[in-house]
Amino acid sequence: MVKQTKVYHKRQSGDTEKVIAQVFEYDVQNRLKKQWHQVNSGPQELLAENSYNELSQLTNKKVGNNLQSIDYTYNIRGSVTKVNDPSSLGTKLFGYELKYFNPENAAGSSGKYNGNISEVTWMTATDGVKRRYNYRYDALNRLTKGLYSEPETTTPKDDFYNESVTYDINSNILSLQRNGKNALGLKGTIDNLAYTYEGNKLTSVTDDSQDYAGYPDVSGNTISYDDNGNMTDHADKGILQIDYNFLNLPTYIKFNQTAGRITKRFVNTTFLYRADGVKLNKIHNYKATPNATVLNWTRTDYMDGFQYETSSTPTTGTAVLKFVPTAEGYYDFEKNKYIYSYTDHLGNIRLSYFKNTSGSAEVLEENNFYPFGLKHEGYNAQAGNPSYNYQYNGKELQKETGWSDYGARMYMSDIGRWGVIDPLSETSRRFTPYNYAYNNPIRFIDPDGRKAQSPDMIEKTLLQKMLRTGLYGLPMPMANTAQEVETEWVTFLPR
Repeated sequence: MVKQTKVYHKRQSGDTEKVIAQVFEYDVQNRLKKQWHQVNSGPQELLAENSYNELSQLTNKKVGNNLQSIDYTYNIRGSVTKVNDPSSLGTKLFGYELKYFNPENAAGSSGKYNGNISEVTWMTATDGVKRRYNYRYDALNRLTKGLYSEPETTTPKDDFYNESVTYDINSNILSLQRNGKNALGLKGTIDNLAYTYEGNKLTSVTDDSQDYAGYPDVSGNTISYDDNGNMTDHADKGILQIDYNFLNLPTYIKFNQTAGRITKRFVNTTFLYRADGVKLNKIHNYKATPNATVLNWTRTDYMDGFQYETSSTPTTGTAVLKFVPTAEGYYDFEKNKYIYSYTDHLGNIRLSYFKNTSGSAEVLEENNFYPFGLKHEGYNAQAGNPSYNYQYNGKELQKETGWSDYGARMYMSDIGRWGVIDPLSETSRRFTPYNYAYNNPIRFIDPDGRKAQSPDMIEKTLLQKMLRTGLYGLPMPMANTAQEVETEWVTFLPR
């Protein structure tokens, strides 16, 4: 069993060395009991203190030296049913409840006995409003509707963030309707998308809602592909050109500088990878104003979890170390603070928080998502950390394109599919190779863009690896998600 680890890091030979030390303590059954973390010569931080039941399921976790105490509840099948209690948060910042076969809103969805989730209820301390999604599926277990409600509000806000989907026989999405909240706080349709295909390749998306929220265009421009089935442009998003390497990973993106709205300042973005596909850096060139003649640029370096950012105009700048991930969130080098995160069963970063000057937990960021991963807008907005863009499934959002980087592919949450073919498409021959999570994104995730799996199966795989190797408490790298080198700490933690 690993009792202590140390990581020594330098970006360049002349830089000051960073040292990350971790200490692990186990109970008599060799389960991780406590985990400490230390940055350089700073104070040692107790990241987590775990408690288990007789089945070795995690029942409580005290995070950040008991900054938050998180309770876990399971059903007889071993699936997570509750993280804290959304009906009674107390001093806790976030709670959610999963219903499989006994939804409270029986009119919204029926009970499911095949592992599908019928209802999710959550609440955050930001506003104390209980929110809920009820889910409906077709005979092929594909999600057809997410019904949003706020069951305890005085003025009902049902359907404010609904999402409805239809499919063809290959499980390509044919239509997607999405509601949202407008500037007046009223419900409205932000997307009424119709998809056109050539085989399994998406050739256009039209939006009859005439609303630029959600999917950012309504015109339905043609989408092109290369011989490998990679999307090579997306004019609706102002993307004129996408080049790929031999692993079908994007290396160059050219933007339409006159497209208006979100892309009029963007010029291009380049990506650099190792030979095995691990992302090393991203450089984004843009104009500070539409008519600027000098380019600004930002560079992000991904160095085994240590993430640097350089901003400059036109060609000089200093790389600043932004953060490094921890088992419970990340360490912010600029603020010299530990940032902790609540995640749900899909690994979504739902709420981030830190210890403020009074010693209390303070919310930094809150994320809530439509079923296929687009972020809710219109409530509980927080400043967040502009350098930390890991959100849906814990993957990094590429703000220039709206893509989420899973490692092997980039996911487009606004249309619920990938832009390139699954490298392991032969393992899922019944589905289009562009589908996301078998079109059941409430039950499945895609850890690295190469095959959808259920979170329970991923945890079992990690547990088997732990038992086989004896590496209790050692960080088990998930198949790399774009070089941020996300790590799952084997603590029987439901993610």
